[in-house]
Amino acid sequence: MFSAMQFQKLSTQIAVAAVCAALHAAPAQAQTAGEIAFWETVSKNGSPEMIRAYLKKYPDGHFVDLAEIMLGSTSTTPKTEPNSTVKSQPRPPKVAGAGASECDQLATHPDDSDAVAPGVRWVTLKKQSERAIRACLQAVERKNDGRSNYQLYRAYIANGQPSFGKDYLNRAVRKGYPIAHYWQAENYAKGDAGFLKDRAKGVRLHEQNAARGHDGSAYRAGYYLTIGKEIPADYPKALRLLRQAERVGNKNVYFSLAWLHQTGKGVPKNIEIAKSYYRKSIEGGRFGSNDSKTRLARIMLAEVEKKQRYNSRPVGLGQYREALSLL
Repeated sequence: MFSAMQFQKLSTQIAVAAVCAALHAAPAQAQTAGEIAFWETVSKNGSPEMIRAYLKKYPDGHFVDLAEIMLGSTSTTPKTEPNSTVKSQPRPPKVAGAGASECDQLATHPDDSDAVAPGVRWVTLKKQSERAIRACLQAVERKNDGRSNYQLYRAYIANGQPSFGKDYLNRAVRKGYPIAHYWQAENYAKGDAGFLKDRAKGVRLHEQNAARGHDGSAYRAGYYLTIGKEIPADYPKALRLLRQAERVGNKNVYFSLAWLHQTGKGVPKNIEIAKSYYRKSIEGGRFGSNDSKTRLARIMLAEVEKKQRYNSRPVGLGQYREALSLL
């Protein structure tokens, strides 16, 4: 017969093992049959249109992180115009200045730090894209500055005319407009907006933009150099770029830094630092947090299991309960 203490220990070990197994079965248990069936179709098809359809139908779904990886982006908005570059900590709402044109009011990007008007969300811009094109064509004719050219590019993309937009983005780059440099690099990296895909060139342009202080480009270059898809992975360089991007407080940056420290890529392996970054990623918001929760839970449960192996009494129950709360 088991003593009370032995029974409690055995129960704890069984529970830990059950949770570890549940981590692998979580998608089927946590989601509806409808989502699972939909995802199976998406994963077999693999087309960007199907992946976007899943993200739209299940914005909080269990497979969101995998879908975003398959899509080759960390955004869930249309491929030619992700909703943001790298979001920083919340900023106070921008108020249109006295010099803001109609083009500024209709087509300003929400993450444009050089904007003179409040940002216009992608879904709104698509509805008013024809009006924005007319206003921005007038602004370009009148001022021909970097901001007006960039906003005209954005309006053309929203209107489904990337071939027209590409020329104005390149003009904005030549005029030195910062956010235009970011999107030119990203379009080369992904082959969007009429640009011929060249991942190596896109990363190189992102690195140049990061050197000028653009943290969004620092993140994207670091991300591409971490995953090593279509270009060789370079973990030390990725780590340096991601540390630059860290100051904006973005959950995706934290996840990448956590993974590097957990696996010892480009930096000495350090599980405590990895756990800290996973926690920051979870605190950062919904998108990208599911995988962070799973990875953090796995680390914590492995630690509990290791401690229990050398103890006759149950240990780490607080950590065990915290791991459960992440699932």
